Amino acid sequence: MNLEKRTKKELIAELLELNRQMAQLTEKNAELSRREREHEKYKARLLTIIESLPFDFFGIDAHGRYFIQNTACKAHWGDIVGKRPEEIPVNRGTLAIWLENNRRAFSGEIVRGKVEFTHNGETRHFYNIVAPIYDKGMIDGILGFNIDITEQKQAEEEKERILNVSNDLICIMGTDGLFRYVNPAWERTLGYTTEELLVKSVFDLVHIDDRRRNYEDFFALLSSGSQNIGYENRLYHKDGSVRHFSWTGIPLSEKGLIYCIGHDITERKKTEEALKERERELEMKTHSLEEINTALKVLLQRRNDDRRELEEKVLLNIKEIVIPYLEKLRTSALDEKQRAYVAILESNLNDIVSSFSFRLSSAYLNLTPAEIKIANLVKQGKTNKEIAELLNCSSRTAAFHRERIREKLGIKNRKTNLRSYLSSMN
Repeated sequence: MNLEKRTKKELIAELLELNRQMAQLTEKNAELSRREREHEKYKARLLTIIESLPFDFFGIDAHGRYFIQNTACKAHWGDIVGKRPEEIPVNRGTLAIWLENNRRAFSGEIVRGKVEFTHNGETRHFYNIVAPIYDKGMIDGILGFNIDITEQKQAEEEKERILNVSNDLICIMGTDGLFRYVNPAWERTLGYTTEELLVKSVFDLVHIDDRRRNYEDFFALLSSGSQNIGYENRLYHKDGSVRHFSWTGIPLSEKGLIYCIGHDITERKKTEEALKERERELEMKTHSLEEINTALKVLLQRRNDDRRELEEKVLLNIKEIVIPYLEKLRTSALDEKQRAYVAILESNLNDIVSSFSFRLSSAYLNLTPAEIKIANLVKQGKTNKEIAELLNCSSRTAAFHRERIREKLGIKNRKTNLRSYLSSMN
């Protein structure tokens, strides 16, 4: 037998070779085990990552059945592993989108886009990607995910509503001055449609007298970095009229864009111009009134001069003509009543003369003519009886007028002598 014919040396060599091969197999087995453990580790880690994704993740095999989904996907659509899309209880619109996207992905296309899904009566918005899985160059399934952008979509719609209802002109321009975006307020305010504006430069609308200055503002805005710059200009309406605007511009240099907001200040400008015109009118009227006032001052001065001249003449006539005759009359043979009349006449003339030198107080001017007569007689020291005889009235009437005079002069309940008080007023 061959085994019998082998030498001991050959058998030992074969045994050593077998041991070497066994060692290699053991080493390879250990490497395979290590790799399997690493694979399981990576697989578990990958599954953990997939489970941790905050959006829907799913996979469909070559037979059209879901073979994987994460927790987020299960929360939205239920347990779909092992099912076909047609077996999931969704509305027709949602299913149609799924099937179309899956078809395109199975044909080798990477499908990207925003989609709207309705499930359990709730409509939500997603950013959807579906891509093919390749195995040895062949498509063996597809993977996909849906990122819920409902809040972002709602925020965009809210922003769009704000832009649409805003009365301010909002636009995005390139550094060439051409419009990239305009909100509806442009058409409402200036009459141009969005399509008309998107082929125009902003300088096509700027008033010809403002263009040079606005070029300077525009380039200052570009060179400002990210600083806000405010400026004003006038824009032409489509009908040829002109409106005034106050602008705030913010450059976005890295994108070569400028964001601008313009507030219509046409009415404010009209009001300001009306105020300026009113100020000019008031200035003219003020100047005219100053001239009239100067003329009135001249007339008043002339009147005062005339009054002083008249006073001087009256004083002179009374002193040089009337009073000398009264003095002669007072020294002539008169009875007591006639002397009293002369005294009254002389006293009143003295009051008239003195009235040109001073004025009675406001309280004295409140007296009636009868009270003034009695006040003059009281000031001369006449009693109620004497006043009654001189004025042909009763003593009671004279006393009544005395009390009325005290009341009007504010000394009714005071221990003040009426004659002394009246004398102090002059």
